[in-house]
Amino acid sequence: MTKLKNTKKGMAKKALSISLVAAMLATSNVPVWAAEDLFSDGSTAVEAPVVEESAAGVETFSSEPAEETSSPAVLASTTSGNEYTATVTAFKYGTDAVENNSVVWDNKNLTTTLTVTANAAIEGTTLKAVWKAGNDVITEPADLKANGDGTYTLDCYHEVTKDDANKSLSLYVYAEKADGTHAWTYTSDSVSVQAKDVNDVVTASATDVSYDGEINQATPSIAAKSGSLPAELDTLDDYTIGYTGDQVNVTGEDIVITLKPKSTAYSGTLTTTYKITALDLTGASFGTWLEAKFKNTTLKYNGSNNGLVKVKASDIELIDKKSKVDLSNYLAVDKIGT
Repeated sequence: MTKLKNTKKGMAKKALSISLVAAMLATSNVPVWAAEDLFSDGSTAVEAPVVEESAAGVETFSSEPAEETSSPAVLASTTSGNEYTATVTAFKYGTDAVENNSVVWDNKNLTTTLTVTANAAIEGTTLKAVWKAGNDVITEPADLKANGDGTYTLDCYHEVTKDDANKSLSLYVYAEKADGTHAWTYTSDSVSVQAKDVNDVVTASATDVSYDGEINQATPSIAAKSGSLPAELDTLDDYTIGYTGDQVNVTGEDIVITLKPKSTAYSGTLTTTYKITALDLTGASFGTWLEAKFKNTTLKYNGSNNGLVKVKASDIELIDKKSKVDLSNYLAVDKIGT
């Protein structure tokens, strides 16, 4: 069975620009690519609409790319003439039917079965098909199989990977003449490929940090939800990291860390939280962090309490050496000696 697939070798990393094809065709009468076998299956066929043939009746790969749109809008199937009628079975993604002409890339095969019926076959041409991402050809062409009854078929698949994220995939079918030009063309409906939600792949966490008077941004940790992290998400350098909240003082409130993937193959944002916790002071470390001094260095003796003078909390000034914040109000009255 003849099949159409995404080849992993022999092309410039699965992408061949339309301008390059046009330049090659202009200097050679030999077909640019060699056919290769592939695999897939399909279901109920739906006939594509037919439009009037162009005045020239011939189409080649254009060196001028069509205008790109930012939204993954579904494009209607089109034909350049009525010499043939092309139909494709409903697209499947893995074993599931494609819904709303949209899939999330997941290294699964997008499949369909292509059938072309000759209404007035064009002599000296060969029916071929390729997958396109937008205007770029991303597979080598394969010949459709002649069934001997005026119909031609091809089982087609394309493995949808991160390289296809945010693109629209379609089948491009054409009757190729000996000089490489296209005497008839058909473009199927497109299937938009969505980025994968990073939250389905990665988890993030962070550990609380002790107060030290400085800006304290906890370093988050990342881990795979299953298996290992993909190369484009396995280090913190692969994310744009942000912090929200007071990152200096002990407030009891969560500080939120956000991690947004730099790779456009992933959407969404990871979040995790941490807190600034109180510093545990000891007698040895007290003088390192705090400065305590009397506000008044002299007190009037009142002759009571056996001659002892009671020191009040209000008589002491307690300063954080790092931030210079006055902490006197945190002194407990019953902790002051007499």
